[in-house]
Amino acid sequence: MSKPGNNSQIKNPPSSQSGTKLTDVLAAIYKDLDAKVAKGIQNIGGTTCKAGCTHCCHILTSIGLAEGVALAERVLDMGLGSMLPKLRSAALAVCEDGITPFSYMDKKLPCVFLDGGLCSVYQQRPAVCRFYYVMSDPALCSLESNGEPVAVIDLGRAHSPIWELNVHAGRSDPELMDRILISPIPVMVLFCLSLMLREEPGYSMITEARKGIPDPDAWFERYGKTVAESERKSPKKELSKEELVQLRANIKKG
Repeated sequence: MSKPGNNSQIKNPPSSQSGTKLTDVLAAIYKDLDAKVAKGIQNIGGTTCKAGCTHCCHILTSIGLAEGVALAERVLDMGLGSMLPKLRSAALAVCEDGITPFSYMDKKLPCVFLDGGLCSVYQQRPAVCRFYYVMSDPALCSLESNGEPVAVIDLGRAHSPIWELNVHAGRSDPELMDRILISPIPVMVLFCLSLMLREEPGYSMITEARKGIPDPDAWFERYGKTVAESERKSPKKELSKEELVQLRANIKKG
C-alpha cells in the first residue's frame, strides 16, 4: 500500500506556505521549541529525566489533530498490520465511563508506542510527552510510589504554538471545522488514519479497527469531562526557593 504523500486530504493550515505539509510545519515548530526548552531547563538547573525511564509513559495523555497526523504517518511507516491491533486495544482502554487520569494509571498500561523501554516514535512524540520533565527523584513518578509530590517543570507555554496548529489544521477541512478534536493518543491516531486512508485500499482495515471507538469530539463529550475535572482538582503548588535549591543540588549529585 502506498503511503499518502500530502498528509492525506488534511489540508495545509492557512499559516503555512503553499505546498508545505502539515507534518513539516509541526516538525519545524518542534525543532524551535526543543532548542528553547532545552536552554530553559539548563537555566533552572536541569532535569532528572533520562532515557529508559518510562514512568510517564503510563499516563493518560491527549493530543490534537496535527500531532495525530504526525503519529499516523509514523504508524504507516511501522506497518498497519502490526500497529492496528495495538492501537485498537489501547483506544478501548480509554473508552470507559468515569475514567480519570488516576483510574487509568491503575490499569498500568504502557503507551502503545513504548517498545523495549524506549519510545518508538521519539522524533514524532507529541508535546505532552516532549515537554514533560521533572526535577524530583524519578522513583516518585512510579506507579508504586507512596504519593509524595512530583516536581514537574511547568512548560505549559511551549504547547501554545502546537495547539494553534491543531486549530488551523481542523479549520482547513470543512468536515472538521468547529469540532473539538482532542482525545487520547490511540483514539486520535486511529481517527487520523481514517481521514488519511479514506480513499486508499487500507481504509477497510481502519474501519474495522475503529469499531466501537468514537471520534475525538465524541470521546471528549462522553469521557473527557471527567478527565478534565479530575485534573482541575489535582493539588498543585509552586516550589519555594529552598525546595528548588535542594532539587538543583540533588540533580548535581545525580
